[in-house]
Amino acid sequence: MKQLYKALFILCIVFFSCSKPSFQLDTYTLDNIINKYVSEDYYPFLHVLIDDKDGHTIYDYSSVNKNAHPELKVDKNTLMRIWSMSKIVTISIVMDLVEEKLISLDDAVTDYIPEFKSLDVAKSPDGRSLSVFTSGSIFEGPIENNVDLACPMELKKSDSIMLVRHLVDHTAGFYYANTGIECLDKLIIDEDPVMADNSDSLINILSRLPLIHHPGERYHYGLNTTVLGLVAERATNMSLEELVENRITRPSGFDGLKFKVNDNEKLIPAMTYKDGYFRKPNKGEMDISGNNVPRYDKNQQLYIGGGGLVSTSKAYANYLRIWLNNGPAPNSRAFSVICLRAVFRCGGVPFLCGKLDSMQPIGFIAASIELATCASGDESAERVAAASAHVKRSESHLAVAESSGSRRRAGRPRFWPRLTSPPSTTTSTATDSYTHL
Repeated sequence: MKQLYKALFILCIVFFSCSKPSFQLDTYTLDNIINKYVSEDYYPFLHVLIDDKDGHTIYDYSSVNKNAHPELKVDKNTLMRIWSMSKIVTISIVMDLVEEKLISLDDAVTDYIPEFKSLDVAKSPDGRSLSVFTSGSIFEGPIENNVDLACPMELKKSDSIMLVRHLVDHTAGFYYANTGIECLDKLIIDEDPVMADNSDSLINILSRLPLIHHPGERYHYGLNTTVLGLVAERATNMSLEELVENRITRPSGFDGLKFKVNDNEKLIPAMTYKDGYFRKPNKGEMDISGNNVPRYDKNQQLYIGGGGLVSTSKAYANYLRIWLNNGPAPNSRAFSVICLRAVFRCGGVPFLCGKLDSMQPIGFIAASIELATCASGDESAERVAAASAHVKRSESHLAVAESSGSRRRAGRPRFWPRLTSPPSTTTSTATDSYTHL
């Protein structure tokens, strides 16, 4: 694993100047490292694509575990589930709406979703929020290690106002069904929210589920970004599918980032390594959001902003290049500079102040856009220096789609390394399976 970290670090080091970065890529070594982690069953496959800010491919390599996928061929045009890489897409749309004053980060979520006015909070018998019994992220462990004290749970009315910013920074209280608290996980598994018919149906399901803590009380990674997408839909009277198309792919001139799969398109089968070998998961094993995963059906009316997008690696690199170029094409509006800065500024969105989750490419984008403004000539040297220092502090700057079939070994970190990436390249590392947590 240290070899892989070293290779990716060489690829993704940040250059703190306005000059064009240059480096020589040792493709032979990198190819071998990628092959190693696929052949040793860490991943069913890996695909790595590195483009420069003009869209020219610098590196494009795939490795497939033939025990998992005997006939599979993967390239930059292969459609994949991108899971939680969907989150930054939803967040960037919402920040665009914030700039247009259609949404404020300090708005109450109930301004858009009044169905949430009577949400309960799950409490232990001694009155503590159940969030204290579980790890809300990879950055911190549970406050209380004895999870047996969490159940039977009691439901209490929330004493806090849930704000839009709580959805952005994962402090709203929504969670996934992997808390390890049986009485809580069972509720969301039984409801199976990703199988809702549409957004209103999903809202009704979530309104019946308790929060894991009071809004603003603590960071807990979960369905918060999915709810954020529902807020965007209510604020604009448009579906999240329409928002992605109208605000990202169409004005930027690319396709391949979407919620639905056409009849002539197939997704790579998901894999699990639960039993010590790659196999297709049984029903109920992919239980992070219930018993199922998003359907990606061409007729679906439900769009999961926290994990429901599919994309090719080329399309996702095109999306990331919006952040590098303030729009990847000369005539592209995409997101304004103001919106882009707001997404990662700590004062506006606290998740960059030590609350980054490695399933999201937020830190990568922060590094890229803060330093890319230097190249455009609209920032002072002081601003660039401050941005560089901010990038060093935030640490997590690599866009990675984490695998769901990844093999776990003693001492192996749960997620990919948090590294920096140069403002002149986009790095898309993908493996499309589902991690059984």
